[in-house]
Amino acid sequence: MEQTSRELDTKVSGLKQQFLELKKEIKTLEDLNEKLDLIQKTWQSRVRQHNELAQSCAAVKEDCLQRADIITHTQQIVLQHLSSILTQASEVVATLTDVELPKWKHRQQMACIGSPLDTCLDHLQKWFTTVAEVIVGIREQLQKLQDQNNKYNCTNAHSLAPTIMKIEEFALPLLTKLLTNALVVETQPVMQNSPQRPLILKTGVGFRVTLR
Repeated sequence: MEQTSRELDTKVSGLKQQFLELKKEIKTLEDLNEKLDLIQKTWQSRVRQHNELAQSCAAVKEDCLQRADIITHTQQIVLQHLSSILTQASEVVATLTDVELPKWKHRQQMACIGSPLDTCLDHLQKWFTTVAEVIVGIREQLQKLQDQNNKYNCTNAHSLAPTIMKIEEFALPLLTKLLTNALVVETQPVMQNSPQRPLILKTGVGFRVTLR
């Protein structure tokens, strides 16, 4: 169990670190777009005011094309990184919801009848929370990418839109699966006189449980 916990800690920490790097990449992309947009607007204004600068227009256009190519290449890298993080996140989500959570529920059942098993939820809560934050963050970054495309009228905006939509369609079910499994009964109802034994529910019997 300790080895599994360490492995999950490593995977979840890796996801968080990769997401932080992704945010930097998207900020860099935004800076590239802003720089290109500024050059295009200021140069057009200067050309209109000074006809003699028109002869340098070809050089500026070439520079803008090179910058646009860099932006396109960076966009592809960012999208690949987004897909990679989500693929890794899907594996962690499957492990949490299909393996670790059922194991914890079984330990809880055994603990109810006196087995000295650890039913602490701290690790599960940390993993669920971190992965959920990463997936939510990815959806936010996808929206930023879309906003950049709309704001700067990227030449390949139409080709990027389907990819962004596909990634979004992959992310949403992951988040849904994670959140629908996140609410658990932390403390099961027990017999008042025998706390280590599960409560036998009968009509009209009051009981209390703890959710988390």
